[in-house]
Amino acid sequence: MKNFLLSFVSNNKKTPEVEFEENFLTLKSLGSVRLRYTQPSLIFQPPNKNVSVNYDVSFNLSSEVLNWIFSAASILKCATIVVKSETPNDEISIWAMDVKGAIVDDASVNIGKTSPVAFQAAFDISNLKIIPGSYSVELSSIGVGKFSNTEKNIVYWVALEKNLSKFEKAE
Repeated sequence: MKNFLLSFVSNNKKTPEVEFEENFLTLKSLGSVRLRYTQPSLIFQPPNKNVSVNYDVSFNLSSEVLNWIFSAASILKCATIVVKSETPNDEISIWAMDVKGAIVDDASVNIGKTSPVAFQAAFDISNLKIIPGSYSVELSSIGVGKFSNTEKNIVYWVALEKNLSKFEKAE
């Protein structure tokens, strides 16, 4: 269903009515939208094993801050969301920016928590298609961010941009 489903649901003033049909999903509010299901043979299944990850940084991300940074990124046409702390025990901030320097404008907000390590975790904004809400966020130097919705049983694992992210080792 690509990003159409999330876009349609988050852009509606009221929650749409959802109908599950044999070959498609129908969302109804002011009008209706039909989204065809993907063929089961095209869906890759993850291996059935537990994966444990050690996270270097964790913080809470409010829905207000999440909405603000996504709006700022959209207005500035920034393709990257960066979470960073310049030095150990420095405050964590989240940025809408172009880390490659093609766009000189950026926007930032402090999260309100300090980090035990200096780091920069960059996400391609096209990979951050998540349901609006507040999240508990954990970041790992192995290149993954875990976003756990604080109100719903929803968890996203999002890849970091490897060449744009860095974590210094804690002393």
